[in-house]
Amino acid sequence: TGISKSMAQQVRESCLAFLVKELE
Repeated sequence: TGISKSMAQQVRESCLAFLVKELE
């Protein structure tokens, strides 16, 4: 569904942001 799709995208983006923070 579109909802779970956008939710997964949000989770992925927050995970990426977290990784970027950790790397810096």
